[in-house]
Amino acid sequence: MLKRSIILFVALFVFCSVHAQSKQESQQEFVKKLYSQGILSLSNAKKKCVMLSKNNRQLASSMANIHKISKEKKNPSTAVFAETDYLLGFLQERIDDVCGRIGLANEESVKIIVASELTVLVEKMERSNNYSEYIDSIFGTEYSKFLYLTATPESLEKMHKKWAVTMASNRKNIAQMIVNIQKEM
Repeated sequence: MLKRSIILFVALFVFCSVHAQSKQESQQEFVKKLYSQGILSLSNAKKKCVMLSKNNRQLASSMANIHKISKEKKNPSTAVFAETDYLLGFLQERIDDVCGRIGLANEESVKIIVASELTVLVEKMERSNNYSEYIDSIFGTEYSKFLYLTATPESLEKMHKKWAVTMASNRKNIAQMIVNIQKEM
């Protein structure tokens, strides 16, 4: 009986040790994925920021020039170009703000964010049935805020492209360009 109890205890101990090691390994793998995802998001956001800022400044400069010319010629559509100038300036401010914060981040920042919230992130992962549920459950954490920040340049880029197509199309036909811009506003 004592021999059986010892064997049962050893078997239970081995099973618990293997299970704990397996759980620890899966958590380590999860942490590596969080870190990799953060680094990839940061890298993509930094690339988008470089081109987005440059492209929006060019468009804003071009539209400001058109606004200036329409003002000088006392064109009745000057207000449309003034609004366009304002919107592109507002977009540039947002791009500068977001890209400035992204520019401050680096690999070490990602490590710090993941490490500081590791317990919460792992706990939420263990409670979630799928990735979508996990993303919903981490809302409000610094990691989710970081991912949102790194996704923002893509949204701003889409907005810029839509405006650029509208504002720059039909440049030879100012009347049609004005109609296109007014449709968007």
